[in-house]
Amino acid sequence: MSNQVTFTLDHNSFIHLEQGTAEGQAVAAILKVAKRGGAHIAVAVSSASEKILGGAYPGDIDHFRFRMNAVGLGEAPLLQTIAKCGLSYWDWGICPTPDQQAREAFIFRTLFPTIAPEWPDFAALNGLDPEDLTTPGAHKWRNPLCDVQAFWAHDDAERDVFVTTDRRFARKLSRSPEFAAAKVRTPTEAAAML
Repeated sequence: MSNQVTFTLDHNSFIHLEQGTAEGQAVAAILKVAKRGGAHIAVAVSSASEKILGGAYPGDIDHFRFRMNAVGLGEAPLLQTIAKCGLSYWDWGICPTPDQQAREAFIFRTLFPTIAPEWPDFAALNGLDPEDLTTPGAHKWRNPLCDVQAFWAHDDAERDVFVTTDRRFARKLSRSPEFAAAKVRTPTEAAAML
């Protein structure tokens, strides 16, 4: 893997692949190169905590792996994220070091400066039940957290290219000197790198 470009797919890229959109076709092109050994693809486990088509949350890691297999990503490694009670699958989240925790909080503040990075704070500020992460109100915090976790996993693993259709990543991260070297690309842009 030393000379391969390493790509991390976010949840949006995964959905495009499932739906067969133009961006999904670009993800498929990257996957084809990866299967020949010309690139390396990984998926952050936070994608398993995101809503799936139809609006439900996947019940377990096996369901997520089934979806990965269905679109040809069955061999792609999963990048672990920081474990969060009520969000992470058992054995699929890490207990972070203080530096890792601080980095995740910094990424959260960079991407979502107007959202409280901790669930209890967000719940209190918005009159939500801190014990229920499945409500529409909780989704307004949960979805940003999953985005943060995906980029954190990519950053922590020191991978090359973060692949997403969400322009917020490139826009917000490019404003921070801390992320000056971060390569954030759409699937089409990432495929053009190969």
